Amino acid sequence: MIVYAVWNNKGGVGKSYLTFQLASEYAKNHRAKKVLVIDLCPQSNSSLTFLGGIVNQGDENLSDIQKAVPRKTIAGYIQHRIKSPYVSPKTGSEFPIQVCNYNDYIPLPAKIGVA
Repeated sequence: MIVYAVWNNKGGVGKSYLTFQLASEYAKNHRAKKVLVIDLCPQSNSSLTFLGGIVNQGDENLSDIQKAVPRKTIAGYIQHRIKSPYVSPKTGSEFPIQVCNYNDYIPLPAKIGVA
């Protein structure tokens, strides 16, 4: 398993865009691999981009996901774990979402999930 982390304390330096490009290119070049992007930014800019961006209903898609019960977000996963700390962490597999189901510009074979 390969793990990349994109972090910078300053805003506006391109973290979200870089994350989108890295994950997309990796998925494109390694089609048999699954790619998971964990967006910990309170603004959810990476998630918004993967879910369609500003032009392709990304904000509506993100809003629908955040309103779902249980929430299909990293916050929803943490909330689930706090309620059940003794449950195996493998139960979190239902939280990542397949972005190709929301964004037509992400090809179906690309296995990119956002949590």
